[in-house]
Amino acid sequence: MHYFLNMEISLVPITPADFSKLISWAVSEEFLLQWTGRTFTYPLNEKQLRDYYNGSIGKSRLRLILKAIDTENGKHLGNITIDWANSKQNEAALTCIIVGEDAYKGIGAGEYIVSSACRIAFEELNKKKLYLNVFDFNLPAIRCYEKCSFREVLKENININGKEYVNLKMERSG
Repeated sequence: MHYFLNMEISLVPITPADFSKLISWAVSEEFLLQWTGRTFTYPLNEKQLRDYYNGSIGKSRLRLILKAIDTENGKHLGNITIDWANSKQNEAALTCIIVGEDAYKGIGAGEYIVSSACRIAFEELNKKKLYLNVFDFNLPAIRCYEKCSFREVLKENININGKEYVNLKMERSG
């Protein structure tokens, strides 16, 4: 747990009961793309989330999906996933990173979520390197990731649904 601006925030595994909250945050196709990349399609629905969630349970799990909770009021304020991206190299990717509740945006909650996920990945899951992707126009997210010791290692133009985007790959070692 972390005390932050008079809040106590913790990261805990997501459950299917949280799907409706995630769906409520997916307000547009563009925002869902910014938040989840190509992981989901708009409109986000329970079937997509259940399929994704199923990859986080059991002995052969592919990911750890975490929700950020304001423990004072129980509010689900954000999410992050640690994906086992390159198991042979003992690397993981941070994906689907969001501060979904407006009251928590711009006050450092995202930095806490990312830094806590890094701690879990490095200390509990013994990952050696983490990476993430972010579009170059998402300046608040880039600043957040830089504060969490991520550095840009690749810039690439990508085409998604006929639109051009500049994707930044960022990395951090443990």
